[in-house]
This record gives sequence, structure tokens and C-alpha cells, in this order.
Amino acid sequence: MVGEIVAQAVADVRARPDVPAAELEMRPAPDGITAEAWRHHVTVGRDLVAQHRAAQHRIGVIALEVVPAYVADHQAEDVLARVANDIGITTAEILACRRYAISDDVRAMDGW
Repeated sequence: MVGEIVAQAVADVRARPDVPAAELEMRPAPDGITAEAWRHHVTVGRDLVAQHRAAQHRIGVIALEVVPAYVADHQAEDVLARVANDIGITTAEILACRRYAISDDVRAMDGW
């Protein structure tokens, strides 16, 4: 149902000849940065975010090796506080990484 609605909306937009297709300007912006340079910056930023998320997931897996998933956060806090101190992050951060590794949901990392 949703797919049909989206397909119809796309077909309606494509069928309108009075709406010109968006063209990306290749000339430099007023600050001298070209669209290609912005694309490069965005790509680098996305790669860095992906690396950061992967590192957080690895920290969470390490935390799960130390304290298994069936142990509640408040019970795991004392042990993981020592691990967090050893790797230079806070207890709240390692607990968030642990929740991220358990759920595989990046929203567990909100606030870090």
C-alpha cells in the first residue's frame, strides 16, 4: 500500500513538465568552495561517523565480554567503571556502548 502511494507520487512528480529538474551548480560558491569539495567533506564526515560508531560497538562488545548481557546496568556499573577508567571514557559512556552492542540500535548512543 505504502509502496504504491510512493510510486504514484514519484510518477506524478516526474510527469510534470513545468517543474524543471534540479541542476547542481558546479561553479564555486561565494566562499570559493565548489560542490565537489562539499561532496568530499560530506563523504569524509560520513566515514568518520561510521568509524566512530564501529569503535563504540567494539567497546560495547568488550563490555559484554566483561559483563554479560543478562546482568543489569546498575549491577554491571562497578565492574565496567574500572574498564572505562582504563580506556579513558566514563562509566555512562561504556554502559551506552554496552547497550548499543546488545541492541545494535545506534539510539542507545544518544547523548554521547
